[in-house]
Amino acid sequence: MELKLSLPEFWFEPTLTAAMPTLLASDRSWFEIPIIIYGVIIGITLFILILLCCSAGRHRSKRVRSTPGPRVRNVYGTTKYNANQNNSSRKPAKSGQVPGDLLSRPILTEQFHQHYNMMITNKQDMFTREFESLHTIGKDQPRSEGRLPNNKSKNRFGNILPYNSTRVPLSGKENYINASFITGFNGAKEYIATQSPMSHTVNDFWKMIWEEKAACIVMLVKCIEGGKEKCDKYWPTTEDPTVYGSVIVTKLDEHIQNHWVIRDFRLKMGSEVRILRQYNFTAWPTRGTPRDTHAFRSFVHNIREVMKPPRNTGPMVVHCSAGIGRTGVFIGLDILMQELKADQRTVDVVAVVSRMRKERLDMVQLLVHYIFLHRTLADAIQAQGWAEETSQLEPAESGSTQSDEVISDMSNTSL
Repeated sequence: MELKLSLPEFWFEPTLTAAMPTLLASDRSWFEIPIIIYGVIIGITLFILILLCCSAGRHRSKRVRSTPGPRVRNVYGTTKYNANQNNSSRKPAKSGQVPGDLLSRPILTEQFHQHYNMMITNKQDMFTREFESLHTIGKDQPRSEGRLPNNKSKNRFGNILPYNSTRVPLSGKENYINASFITGFNGAKEYIATQSPMSHTVNDFWKMIWEEKAACIVMLVKCIEGGKEKCDKYWPTTEDPTVYGSVIVTKLDEHIQNHWVIRDFRLKMGSEVRILRQYNFTAWPTRGTPRDTHAFRSFVHNIREVMKPPRNTGPMVVHCSAGIGRTGVFIGLDILMQELKADQRTVDVVAVVSRMRKERLDMVQLLVHYIFLHRTLADAIQAQGWAEETSQLEPAESGSTQSDEVISDMSNTSL
């Protein structure tokens, strides 16, 4: 004789034979007990797993907001600088961008002061490591145009050459100049970063100014610094018209301020006449960076107020000596200040410097430039009231000052 127990199919179906004792109805509860116990165990286990998943999700979110170092993000052709939701710029990228990977480290604007003070401790160790992570960005791109025999003498420094893909071409057969287009907050080719003119490249410089319809010239160096020539005086010293190639330049006015000089020029080619302004920042020391950021912040801010789109027609031409150190700081700060006005939540210096280095070699050239960019931005954030109440910025460690142009003297030589 065989009995069939009435238990759920997902559990089990034991079989009783005639040789086994007959089960009484009261004995069936013995089989029902495991169902209750296992149901409770499964329920408790699922509840614990749900709690663990929620906890892990919150922990991961915190980690993303306070990342310890730069991250690599492939963002070109999607959004400007960083596709992460914390990005301070939401404008879509415009045409002319260089594809490739980009480092990114968004920092909450209200915490940027604390971030700077943390990075500057222990002899700027964290700044040093972050800056070194940017060292190779862009350097896999060809720079062969600058090495051609006819072009070598046009480079102030033989090891600072424009990338072929972003260099500024002049019209005609001899079309080389050591200058690079740089993408800005408002789109591609917003800036031209270039070396300071030399006596035999002045005509090319004015040719570029005319052909690219430059909005203004930003000069971040004095002609002589530390007893060395950093820049040829490429503009007329009197009000008499001076011919530079096919461009006739006349100085109209000059205003000398405490930290900068403003010069106005009239440019003429054929029957066409244009007015161009040069902004010359004169307060950058021969070695290191300015001790106070106020003058430089004001300089950048005032130029941007004048150059607000759509008033400017062409790129802003920016130069120091090599066109990478102070030039990188100026362009970087101008971009970051515009991003902050568009979205005050986060700021990403790493992404901006990475972007520039994809378009011109070693932009923001030295560690002191990189730290000064952060310090200037932190002071700007504090001045605008976007930061939490914090103690004053910590100064850089002693012994951190470096020469502004630590470039081996390889002028006009091949690499």
